[in-house]
Amino acid sequence: TNATQYRDSANVSMASSFFFERPMTPGHGIEGPLRVIGLLVSHIAQSIASASAFNFLTITLQGSETITAQHKNVSTVIVIAGLTGTDTVDSLALPLIDISGQAHSIFGSSCSWQQASGTLLLTMLHDALPRQDIVFSITLLNPSTPKSASTPTIQTSQGLRIAPQLMSTAQGQAQVLLVAGFTYSFAMQSTPSQSASNTLTISFACNFALIASQNPIVTIDGLTGSTTTGDMYLSLSGGNVSFFGDGTGILHKAFWYNNRQIHFKVETDTLTNKMLWASFILMNPAQGQPSPSLQIRANGVGFTTPWQTVAKASGNSAPLLVATFSFVSMGQTNSNPGDVNIITVTLAANCDVYSS
Repeated sequence: TNATQYRDSANVSMASSFFFERPMTPGHGIEGPLRVIGLLVSHIAQSIASASAFNFLTITLQGSETITAQHKNVSTVIVIAGLTGTDTVDSLALPLIDISGQAHSIFGSSCSWQQASGTLLLTMLHDALPRQDIVFSITLLNPSTPKSASTPTIQTSQGLRIAPQLMSTAQGQAQVLLVAGFTYSFAMQSTPSQSASNTLTISFACNFALIASQNPIVTIDGLTGSTTTGDMYLSLSGGNVSFFGDGTGILHKAFWYNNRQIHFKVETDTLTNKMLWASFILMNPAQGQPSPSLQIRANGVGFTTPWQTVAKASGNSAPLLVATFSFVSMGQTNSNPGDVNIITVTLAANCDVYSS
């Protein structure tokens, strides 16, 4: 039984009790013993990891032998599957862009696309020469929300048989159909007291590597109500402060902007899903307020992630929750002169109140 994927011809020898072992002369090409036709190269990469962006997927294929357009009078169809999660609807004529110069003659100027299964069907019109790169691209629309990279496979569904195999994919933000975003984000504070110095701690992790040369900036928006006003750099403490700076080589800094945003400029490369966190100080206002809703996003050269909601600590640790009475009421039981009168005071706070 042949192998299920490409393999070169076996080296075969013959010997007997009458003569020494000697190599046998193998057949040429696909006639070589145990040689199995397949793809030497099947690679795919994307152009952009931003949500809702038109994404150019570049595909490179190279056969070990001539991949014939017809096999036993049946057209060969190459199937790339697993490109799931896009917003590109089904099409019988998805445009194919010829990069290497022979893709149009081999596949034509379009291909078939099935959205649900993420399947690309390439019907061959002419033979593909052995060990020759066929490079082309298609355009798919990224979804509006972050997603992890896809793991596509390639095979033929009819005609010349090529068994299923995983395609190699680019790394970083070029991973196929990776839509950049945050897999984790969380915010908390040190105190809900009015007019207090409040240490806020932000932690987050991305589904892609943050590369310093791309000038990535992670923004937290919605930090409203603080009396820390004016655009300025704030000092960071704890956590991964050495990853953040002001862009001039001074680290342990984040930029306070528009009295509601904190910008973390990443100065050191990170790994995918690397947890980063840091703390900074804002001044609480002199009046109470509920904890505001927070959002997070990242942007840099060639990418922007969508805004995502930041999870918040509960109770008094909710970021920028400032203590106040949410309800105050006073009443009495008796208005007659000289009578006993019970005064009732009713209070409710927007935070937890402890005896300590």
